[in-house]
Amino acid sequence: MWDDSAASAWDTNLVAASGKFLSVNYQSSGGGAFLVTPLDVTGKLPDLFPLCRAHTAPVLDTAWSPFDDYLIASAGEDGRVAITRVDEPILRDAWSTDSKEAPKDLEPIHKFNAHGRKAGHVLWHPTANNVLASASTEVKIWDVEKGESVLTGETHADMVQSLDWDFTGTTYTTTCKDKKLRLFDPRAGSAAVTVADSHSGVKGSRVAWMGSLDRIITTGFSRTSERQVFLWDSKELTKGPIKSITIDQSSGTLMPFWNAGNNILFLAGKGDGNVRYYEYEKDDLFYLTEYSSSSPQRGMSFLPPRALKVSDNEIARAYKCVGNMVEPISFIVPRKSDAFQSDLFPPAPSATPSLSSTEWLNGKTLPPILVNLETQAESAATIAPTPTAPKATPTPTASAPAPTPAPAPTPAPAPVAAAEPKPVETPKAVETPKPVEAAPEPTPAPKENGNGSAVSAEVEKELKATKEENRKLKEELAAKDKIIGELEGKIKKIKLVLSSPIFELLFEIKPRMLQHSPFAGILHKRFHDPLSKSWTTPQARKQGIANVDFVINYQYILLAGLAVLTIRNFYQYLRKRHRRYQLAILTGPVPPEKQIRAETEEALVGWGAVFDSWLFYPLEQKWYWFRLENPLQVAFVVVVVVVNLAFVLSIDKLTGQQSKFLNKWSVMALRAGFMSMAQFPAVLALTGRNSIVCYLTGIDYMHLRFAHKLFALVLGFLGLLHTIDVLVQHAKWNGNGAVHALWSENTYGKTGVIMIVGLAVSGLSALRMIRARWYEAFLIFHIIGAILLLVGIALHVPVLAAWVAIPAGFWVLERFLRLAQLFSIRLLVRFKFRAPLIQAHATLIEGAIVLRVPFKGTWKAGQHAYISVWDMSFIRTPQIYGQTHPFSIANVPSSAETNGRYHEMMFVMRTRTGMTSIIEKRLACATNGASPIIVSVEGPYGNPVDTENYQEVLLVAGGSGISHVMSMTADIIHRAQTRFTRNKAVRVVWAVQTVEQSIWCLTDLLLSVKKAADAGVDMSIELYVSKGALTRPMARTPFNASVESFDSMSKGKGKEVASHVEEVKEEDSRSNRASIADLDALMASNPSAYSLAVIPGRPPLEGLVPAFIAGSQGKSLVVACGPSAMVHTVRKEHNKMMRMWPSDLQVAVFEC
Repeated sequence: MWDDSAASAWDTNLVAASGKFLSVNYQSSGGGAFLVTPLDVTGKLPDLFPLCRAHTAPVLDTAWSPFDDYLIASAGEDGRVAITRVDEPILRDAWSTDSKEAPKDLEPIHKFNAHGRKAGHVLWHPTANNVLASASTEVKIWDVEKGESVLTGETHADMVQSLDWDFTGTTYTTTCKDKKLRLFDPRAGSAAVTVADSHSGVKGSRVAWMGSLDRIITTGFSRTSERQVFLWDSKELTKGPIKSITIDQSSGTLMPFWNAGNNILFLAGKGDGNVRYYEYEKDDLFYLTEYSSSSPQRGMSFLPPRALKVSDNEIARAYKCVGNMVEPISFIVPRKSDAFQSDLFPPAPSATPSLSSTEWLNGKTLPPILVNLETQAESAATIAPTPTAPKATPTPTASAPAPTPAPAPTPAPAPVAAAEPKPVETPKAVETPKPVEAAPEPTPAPKENGNGSAVSAEVEKELKATKEENRKLKEELAAKDKIIGELEGKIKKIKLVLSSPIFELLFEIKPRMLQHSPFAGILHKRFHDPLSKSWTTPQARKQGIANVDFVINYQYILLAGLAVLTIRNFYQYLRKRHRRYQLAILTGPVPPEKQIRAETEEALVGWGAVFDSWLFYPLEQKWYWFRLENPLQVAFVVVVVVVNLAFVLSIDKLTGQQSKFLNKWSVMALRAGFMSMAQFPAVLALTGRNSIVCYLTGIDYMHLRFAHKLFALVLGFLGLLHTIDVLVQHAKWNGNGAVHALWSENTYGKTGVIMIVGLAVSGLSALRMIRARWYEAFLIFHIIGAILLLVGIALHVPVLAAWVAIPAGFWVLERFLRLAQLFSIRLLVRFKFRAPLIQAHATLIEGAIVLRVPFKGTWKAGQHAYISVWDMSFIRTPQIYGQTHPFSIANVPSSAETNGRYHEMMFVMRTRTGMTSIIEKRLACATNGASPIIVSVEGPYGNPVDTENYQEVLLVAGGSGISHVMSMTADIIHRAQTRFTRNKAVRVVWAVQTVEQSIWCLTDLLLSVKKAADAGVDMSIELYVSKGALTRPMARTPFNASVESFDSMSKGKGKEVASHVEEVKEEDSRSNRASIADLDALMASNPSAYSLAVIPGRPPLEGLVPAFIAGSQGKSLVVACGPSAMVHTVRKEHNKMMRMWPSDLQVAVFEC
């Protein structure tokens, strides 16, 4: 790790590796420098470390001598080339000591004023000792031993971007900024032997010779900035590349590295985190796999093959420059055997030169000397040129002994973690077998060693091992072919299903199928005719009409679903009326057998209940991360996604030549945009608590909110898909500059920005963390984002402005109905209204606020309303104004106090943060803990339940959820007193943290027990206390009769209320003993206390709910209101039992 890696804009690898050392270009003051460190030393670089300061400007390139691991050449922006011999003891001392004195730097042994402009590259000769090539706008060949330039190539039109020698060092090839690929024979003359047009992009290109093959690899960019790889025949460059591959579209230069031992090409892109690799065979490159990492590389270099760990089957090792450190990446092919793998490690170039500099300059040519990586024996290389015919077998040159037949193509290695040095990122991969062609085996020529003795036995042994490996690979290939055949059969079956008439109806709906509908005629007239003016070709007209048709068809699908739900709501309404009619009949003199038959019919479990139990079965908690609660929601998500994707992807085949205005991607982009627009009516029709969908379907707005969020997500996803696709198409066909012009000059781009901003504002403000903490801010920004979206689509496609009016109308209607709720919709129907602002009475009790509101109108048990505070006494806390929060109504009109035409609506609000906290502080300062407050009431909301149809009712509450239960018990008692009801038993289960939290309503519940008994209903209460000092159950014990009743406490008793609150708070800080002692001491004073059980711990809902349903004498009802975990458990247990016993469930869930 280091702190000052080179920051030059020059396209360089930054790092270079020899068999012993690693060099890194370094950014330092006072000129250019590079550092050298041993490969076997890892860790953070010492603060003081020796550098090689051979240049007066940044170092651009370094290269290690292939024959001397201590000799390194460097090139810099100052135009100089320097040769440095590494002094290893200096480097070792710098690593081993913590001296604060500056270490001695490495001094160059030669400096050449090589070029008039910057020297960008240096490269040693592969076979001749002390021969070096340097490149600027021209390439110079240096005799390092004599310290002079011996050959100079012709000047290029611009800077040389890359160069590489062939296998024997006879020729070299270059790439240049003028987009030309050149081939030079420096000893034959300065002019290029061949010049060919290469990559057409303006960015950098690289070149690499493919070892002993007469093939060249270049990497570069196309005109549209697509990264490319070209494969060339060095003998026929002018014919162009024999193979071209488009990798992707990115800005980083691809660095090619050729592995001659395994015929593998490694591609590492600058700024990428991955390294791709391909296998070369028969003038083709086959993609193998890639090493992936999240760390982008700035540069890379590969270790010489002679320095690899053959014992670990390491076929390559790269050194990746990442940020301020260099990481090694080992590529390993796992083998079960520990023996030397000759097929993986053929002889590699050794550290012994074949020629001296003088011999090479005099025209002598020899291949490099190779070293056997198993025995370290050296021998001259044999050159086997690439055959011109694809099926020809490589043949040896006449002047060299016949080579050992090449083994079968080896499996591609995948990157694995290197044992050392650290860090290593790549996981160990399993070797992937490759198919092997069955071809006649050539008779191997006897291989000779250095002494000329034949070693044919060794060759036969290798051939035998290769044949065995080929046999295993063929077996694996046959197994994979079988799997592929099975998959192809499954695909055929899927295609048969998709070709059925049902799917044809879904994917190929034509306009003529909808002409019989007046609504369709209006939409076609509105959108087809204006848009057709911009369709200049038949193809464009065809695709444009299809886009509008799909949008219209999508609305028909949504309307069909709405119609089904509306019919279902009407059926349920008639069924409810029929049940009330039956109950009315049963109030008179009815024969016992008829009453028994009616109750028996109600007690039967229908197929609908069984179906609902599966449809609404609660999913596991992990699904809640996706806000999915039951299989119905999952199915709904799947249907919506499938329909939208089917519409987007069902594009008719394009005929004729594709253009930038009409191709499959541009058509898909437009289709995605139209389908995104198609979501607007559904999104805004489902918005708010008073949407028209709520009234038509009878579904509570809290459940419709899920559909609203889903359609909004689809709208956003398709909108982003449309945007990204359009940007990519503009960049592809018009260049990167077209994207900026689209945003800044084009009307579509400018209006598109408006919609993207609106989408971002709406989406980010709707995040749960923001909506829960700052609901008012969410509401404001959400509306602003929606307005920007609607305005944006009207400006983006002006002829579709009429389409915007439809969803905007839904939103305006919902706002009007919400405002009407402040005046009561029912009263407005009768041409009456109530005042929107009402003076309510608020009283502070233990842990809660009791709010009594004179309400003109009626409500039912289990409903809730939204409360807003507008009292001027809160002027010092203005943030309370405008806040609207839902609260359960704790009573029913029959049990409420009546003042003329008004009923007293009661709310019990637990004090939390926000609005209730502000009210609590205000009441704490008021006399007697009570004060009048000006509020507005919006509602009531919620679907009430007809409790009289159930024989037994279980009411489960957690904390402040008891207010919902209180209204249910009051309604059950009232119905039992005034009309016929099937209610026989009511069981209340209430979970609180401490006994004090239950005092404020426990007395009222006990009074309800007495009223229920008088009406013939058995009512019991179970209070579960999860915290505090309660250590024993108090089953059926009398309750403290001296505790103020709920009514008297809520109306206020002067100082008694305030003192009681202070005493409870003080006692709560110590323990609950006083409250429990109070209960024990006065247990005999309340005659209804026999029905109360106080139990420590949490309610065992997993057993309690099933036992209640199974033990009910007839149809039962379960009501839950409390924390989400409690509600989830109740819902889950109820769904298990409703398949066997008749039972219904009501869950009270509501939010802002």
